[in-house]
Amino acid sequence: MARWASLVGARRRERPTLLLDTGDFYFGADVRHREMNDRYLFRSMRLLGYDAVGVGESELRIGLDELRSRAGPHAPPLLAANLLDRRTRERALPGEIVKEFPGVRTPSGARGRLRVGVFAVVFPPPWHRGLADGSNRYAAIDPKLAALESAARLRADGCHVVVAISHLGWEESVALAREVPGIDVVLNGHRTGRTTRFERAGRTAVVETGAKEQFFTEVTVTFGADSLEISASNRCPDALETDGDPKLLSMQKRYSEEVRRLDGPAVRGGARRER
Repeated sequence: MARWASLVGARRRERPTLLLDTGDFYFGADVRHREMNDRYLFRSMRLLGYDAVGVGESELRIGLDELRSRAGPHAPPLLAANLLDRRTRERALPGEIVKEFPGVRTPSGARGRLRVGVFAVVFPPPWHRGLADGSNRYAAIDPKLAALESAARLRADGCHVVVAISHLGWEESVALAREVPGIDVVLNGHRTGRTTRFERAGRTAVVETGAKEQFFTEVTVTFGADSLEISASNRCPDALETDGDPKLLSMQKRYSEEVRRLDGPAVRGGARRER
């Protein structure tokens, strides 16, 4: 993550940049030293500066309230346009966000100002039944209807680029791109592939970002004469060539030291000493 942060920082200095996650980032319930891992995970995410994060079944399995409690002040900005809370009968999370990048100031106003809208959808029941808090806490309305509403709202709000975080799987993400107008890029979550994948569905680009930790996918959007030019590539090798962000490198060092303290002394051969 320290090297990812270094690459993201360089991109942000060069041009308008958003850092997004498509969901299933949390696996704290299944790992050793969960409380410690939670602390370092969410602090690292905060330092990376995520602009928006979609949710998947891994986050819903423990419930959003519990997830926020574990994250504390470092909770990432979570989105889900079609997820409803059965208790409140309202949206469980914000549906979309708008990020504005200032342009060059001139006597007549700002030129080159850029507005990017991002929304997220997750797959509908029966997948979510029984995942959160041991009950049917959440319901999901039709993701295509929610996407249609979010995309239309973001366009009406003056967004030049609209990005959908789609935790639906590849085929459904492609269908979303084909059937919902107004979306420029669909980022597929609930991944099945292990590589960066790119496909056009009409005017919309659909991107699968690849397996965790092995791929760090960069989607580049360039304004052409009458359309957007969109490309995607894996930048993990570029990130590995950086020195790493100093703050995150320091955090990784503290993490390793804490793991060693918790695991206790080891005997010859690397096995843990039994008491």
